[in-house]
This record gives sequence, C-alpha cells and structure tokens, in this order.
Amino acid sequence: MSGSLLAVDGREACRPLAAAGPDPCGARAEPVCAQATASASTTTSNAKAAPRLEALDALRWIASLQIVFSHFYIDEHKGRSHWFAPPDSGEWWPQFARYGKMWTQFFFILSGFVLGYAEMTRAAGATRVSQLQYLRRRLVTIYPTYVFSLLAYMLQVQSSGQVTNFQWASMPPSLLLVQSWVVVCGDLPMEISSYSWNVPAWFLSALMLYWLTLRPVARFFRSRSLSGTCLCLLSLWAFSLVPGLLEKGLPEPRELQCMYYNLQDGSIGYFHVFFAGVATARLFILTCLKDAETGCTPNPKTKIMVLSPQQAPVIFRYGCCIGYLAYALFFLFVDMEVMFMTFHNGGIMPIMVLLVLGGAIGADPLVWHVLQRRAFVLLGQLSYAQYLMQVPVFMFFLSALRVTFDWTKGPPVLPSGALVVFPFVLVLVGYLVQRYVQRPYTEWQRWRQEKGIVGTDERAIAWIEGLAESLGNRCNRLRSARLTEAVERQGSTGDSPSRRMAVGQAGSTAGIVEV
Repeated sequence: MSGSLLAVDGREACRPLAAAGPDPCGARAEPVCAQATASASTTTSNAKAAPRLEALDALRWIASLQIVFSHFYIDEHKGRSHWFAPPDSGEWWPQFARYGKMWTQFFFILSGFVLGYAEMTRAAGATRVSQLQYLRRRLVTIYPTYVFSLLAYMLQVQSSGQVTNFQWASMPPSLLLVQSWVVVCGDLPMEISSYSWNVPAWFLSALMLYWLTLRPVARFFRSRSLSGTCLCLLSLWAFSLVPGLLEKGLPEPRELQCMYYNLQDGSIGYFHVFFAGVATARLFILTCLKDAETGCTPNPKTKIMVLSPQQAPVIFRYGCCIGYLAYALFFLFVDMEVMFMTFHNGGIMPIMVLLVLGGAIGADPLVWHVLQRRAFVLLGQLSYAQYLMQVPVFMFFLSALRVTFDWTKGPPVLPSGALVVFPFVLVLVGYLVQRYVQRPYTEWQRWRQEKGIVGTDERAIAWIEGLAESLGNRCNRLRSARLTEAVERQGSTGDSPSRRMAVGQAGSTAGIVEV
C-alpha cells in the first residue's frame, strides 16, 4: 500500500520550451524534460515512468494516528457535538479524538489512488498477470504482518479468558480476509464478524474485495476525459448520502442492527470511496503529469510521464494546506452525528482528495517542509504495522496495569498516565514489527523471485488456474458436441441457425484445443 512504489521523478531534468516555434500542444509552453531524458525514452519499449509519492506515506501515518485517537481517547458521554457547541453540552477535550473516525475513508481513497495510478500508467506491452496472481502480489507483503497481529491479539485475549464461540467460528474468515465482505452478527453489540479478531483489520478484508474490481474500474477511468472524471467524482461523492439515509432508516437502537455494522465496518459501505480514489488517480494524470517528449497531456502513446506542478491547478498544488484547513473548519462547526454514516463513508471526500493530490504533487509547503522530512518518511513506512498493532498493544496495557472491565458495558479505558505513554509505545512496536517481520519477509520474497524459486502458493495458484482452464475447455467441447448432435438429429442440411451455431462453436473449441 505504499505510495512510494512508483517510478522516478523527472522534475530535475526539465527545461522550458524555446520561445520561438509553435506550441505542440496548442496551448502555452510548459517545461519539458531535457534531451537526455527524451532520448532515454526512445530506448524504452513503451515504458512509463512517473513521480515517486513519498509524502503519501506520511499522510497515511497521520490518518492512522487519528484512528488510534478515535479508538482509545474518547468518552462517548462527554464529547460535544462540535467544538463551538454550548459549554454545557460536554467537554472539549474528547472532540478531536472523536472526529478521528472520519479518517477511515482516507485509507480507501489512498489505496484506490495508488493502485489505480499504477494500473493506468502500466506499459501497453507489460506482462499481465491473472487475477489470482494479482491478489497474491498485493497480499504478499502485508499478510505476514496481519497474521502476526492476529497472533498477538489472540495471546492477549486468550490470557483473559474472553474468547467466545462466535470468535472461534469467525477465525477461518478472518484468516482468509473475508470477514468484512458480508458482516455476520451474533449477540449484538459484541459479536460481529468484522470485530472478532483484531478490530482495525476489517479494512484489509474490504480492500481485498475491492482489489478484484480494480482492473475494470481502472479501464473505465483510463478512457475518461477531464470533465468526465470530475463528473464521476461528484457522483461518487453524492453517493455518500446513501449510507446516511440507510442509517436513518434503521430502527432504534441502531447499534443493535446488523446492517449498521455492515455500513460502518463492511465492504458495502466503501465501494464508492475506493472508486473515487481510482478517479483521483485519473485526475492526477490529466492535470499534474505531462508527456516527457512533447510536454502535452499524457495519452496512450506516451512513453515517459513526468510531474509538472506548474500546470496543476493551484488548489491541487496546495492540496494539503487547503485540505487540513477545510478539515479544521469541518471539525469546528459541523456536527458529524447529524448524518454520521454520510460523513464517515465518504462525506468529506473532497478534503481527502485534496490531501492526496497535494501529497502526490509535492509542491505544497506542508509537504515540502514537513511531510518529506526523514522523520515523517520513517513514520510513514511503519504506519501499516502501527495501525494493525494498536489493539494488541492496548490489550497488553490493560493486562499489565490489571485494568478490570466488562465488554458488555462498553470499551475499557486506560488511566491518564498510560494514555500519554501509549502512542509512543505503539510507534516503537510498529517499528519493531516493520523491521523484524514485514521487511525480512519482503526481502526474502524478493530474493526468492530473483533466484526463480517457485513457492507453494504460486504452485497452488498455477494448479487452480490450470484446473479452471481445463474445465472451461471441457465445457466448450461438451457444448459444441451437443449442438452438433442436435443438428444431426434434426437432419438439417441447410444453413439453419442451429447449424451455424454448431459450426462456429466447434471452430472456436478447436482453436482452444490447438493452443
């Protein structure tokens, strides 16, 4: 999920077009890359390069920290509806943490942006892997950390003796990362399949389902114009009203309705947010990148793309500053509880889109002077491990401090002193997991690939794909034989529709067999 897996930035090698001569794009001259870059592009077989997006990792770490605050630093009975609510409506201090729930949508937009960007800038002649192989590539670097977090959580909960039969029944779906595809509920509000093992990991399950839709969605947006892309983004934002309306239609208390948890912690609540991330990637390509050879907007014949902050709209160039300012105004003046599911499930999508675009362009002062600093780059690298380990670390604190609680009466609360120490310990644990679990496994996978070693998972995928292909061929041959038999039974010698269908089917089947 890293935003920095994407090729090289060509900004440093750029020079302006000569003043004389016509503008090849039919517009004002924009800087183009130096001749060395253009020459290099001609030797690359339709390869496309693009900027690195390091600042997005730092943005993800900030978002994950907001989520941590929303999980452990609020008191549901003391927070105000918004910051400037009347003084007698609650305390001010929990409010910033309460609004941290809004950052769930950022993860889906960011994932859709990074993966959609990679898919839409893929070289035309690049090798295309199967859907199963694509899923494997996505999971191979994140699954070990996920399993480690499950084990850590299991050890903490098992020691307290609070594992229910529902949790054990939810273990297989959790291991397969399908626990949030359709949220199954038991004795509410505690027994929920997406919450059974390591609560924050539900979003990974939803993401895995969205990955299955990425390719067709990316193909759709790849052919969209700038106006079409903006219209799609507005439509997806407007769709955020649907979860809010569905929530309002649920009988009270809503927290005892399984549909409530399907909307809040299930895959059905965020499809449009992920798709908006893919649309944002298209918007980024059309407004912030250019063809390195011509200086024009990228097109299907583009060999190398480079970042061009000068041509990006001002609101995108300063997206992080404007986005965080807009979020501050939302936090100060808007009561999120009025339409909670709308705001939570994409309602502040424009703010998140601005943050992603501002981080990707890299010209924003906040990005340039803060988010690209080494400290934030390092924090961004461990954000995934930190996010998954928040509940196991919290459970460890409860056990070490011997805090007694009853889940049926609400989530436990740490003492004030422990809450001060908790985020620093979480960052340390995130670093250790990233350094000694996530990174070694990734390096081992890279070494195995370089040596050409085929693993058990790859053999299993090859066997499944071979079996599917064999079954498909058999079905085609059987269908062709039945059509031919039907024609023969009718004694038809003319050019009937049945005969033409049988001959065509037989020909296509023969082609499959020959291949």
